[in-house]
Amino acid sequence: MRQRRNVLITGSGSYLPGLPVSNARLKDLIPDLPMDVFSSYFGIDQRYMVVDPETCERRDGMGSLGMASRASRQALERAGLDLQDVDAIITNTTTPESPLPPISFLLQRELGVDETQIYDLRGGCAASVQAMILGKTLIESGQADTVLLCGVECTSPVYYKYLKGAVDPDMDVILNGFIFGDGAGALVLQAGDRATAPPGRRRRIGYCATLSKFPHRKIGFEVSNEVDAVNPMVVTTRTRHFNKAISETLPMVMKAAFSHLIESTGHSFEDFDRIIVPQVNESLIRTAYPEAVDSFVYIFRQMGNIPAAAIYLAYDLAFPKSDRAPSSPRRDGIVAIETVSWTYAVAELCDEPGE
Repeated sequence: MRQRRNVLITGSGSYLPGLPVSNARLKDLIPDLPMDVFSSYFGIDQRYMVVDPETCERRDGMGSLGMASRASRQALERAGLDLQDVDAIITNTTTPESPLPPISFLLQRELGVDETQIYDLRGGCAASVQAMILGKTLIESGQADTVLLCGVECTSPVYYKYLKGAVDPDMDVILNGFIFGDGAGALVLQAGDRATAPPGRRRRIGYCATLSKFPHRKIGFEVSNEVDAVNPMVVTTRTRHFNKAISETLPMVMKAAFSHLIESTGHSFEDFDRIIVPQVNESLIRTAYPEAVDSFVYIFRQMGNIPAAAIYLAYDLAFPKSDRAPSSPRRDGIVAIETVSWTYAVAELCDEPGE
């Protein structure tokens, strides 16, 4: 019987456009924005945007593909890989520049990878771990040695024109424009026997899973397309938060996710050095898990909500880029939650034994 291969994260990369846009700057530009209310409830201090907040114009024509390319190149460089070493590209975004071709194909072409498998997932925070599971499965089954994962979001060109008053907004539009940000993150997965990165940059992927557990409860967020009654060729994308549903169901999903991580890995909170929880409302985390909050890696405050890229960005920020393995092995967890489908994702990352 063939022995299952270890699957390692050997490189990570990130890209955040421009300089951070603080709450104070948004308040100066849009005086009517109830920034103090948003800040205290969501816990966001700043976000990154591809548009210039003064002009609403994109910087250098930047979009999802450009950010994805930059994050991916950085991850591959840190892993010590050539572009042609990539056996599969798995992308995830809710903001592609077009429905087709998929961004996985566009990224392959932009990077200059001659031939590779391509997969494109559509989802928010949990889809990053879904991509990790798919990449891990490809490597374990021998269908790939090296897999590039990339998540990216580009929301500001849509939301910021509402915030600036180009279109009459409703509160959902204002809310989304405030909490969402732009950015890309990438991870490189490799089979343990093919890893090129030095020991300090290798992290073994242990248990990982995703689960949609509350399908009959009202969702917390949706994206819909509205066709103009006069001109059916005009379609407007609308997003809505259902705050009552979020406040009622999100704590239940959080508790289920953390219980799943603890029970399935056989470890307690004390056994984890860090737990990546990139984007859930910070006050809810502190209320639900005060005993573990000191170990959380939380990036919502620094960069807002970048759903498809959140896990990769948090990983890239949380883990040192040293070539030397740590003196004592670390164990880290991932917990991600999607309000759009009440799906949660969990994962365990470990240093390789004996390093």
